Amino acid sequence: MKNFILFYAFFALLGIFSASAQSKQKLPNFTFDDLNGKPFSYERLQKGIPTVVVFFDPYCDHCAKEADWIRQMENSFKNINLVWVSTEEVAAITKFKNEHFEGSILKKIYFLKDSKYRFDSYFGYSVAPTVYVYNKAGNFVKSFDKETVALDLLKAANSN
Repeated sequence: MKNFILFYAFFALLGIFSASAQSKQKLPNFTFDDLNGKPFSYERLQKGIPTVVVFFDPYCDHCAKEADWIRQMENSFKNINLVWVSTEEVAAITKFKNEHFEGSILKKIYFLKDSKYRFDSYFGYSVAPTVYVYNKAGNFVKSFDKETVALDLLKAANSN
């Protein structure tokens, strides 16, 4: 009987760890604030296209470089959800957005404030810039923990 209980407990724990690992493989059910202070959740993203989530700091030179690289190839990012998330003040996020994406043709780009400091619980520990890439099915493809050229982000986003 004791062996049966240990056997059952082992497989129960294995199932929990497997479910936890599996949940990290999908785009998390996140909610942050838009620049008007209203909740913005992953449900508002267009489905069936890749999603790139960038944890950034508007004062970070590496984050600025990341933004500029994406902007230079914006035609290639037209059918990708681009989600930029920061814990800094809305004014700083807005300034960053305007400096790097003013007049951009990108329609699926969102700048969000993590006012409740939940980013790490959704995506894992992150430093600016950290980029998480999900394919069109919403499956995790790859993360980058430093500035990354836009072409590498595109390759990851368009992989299966």
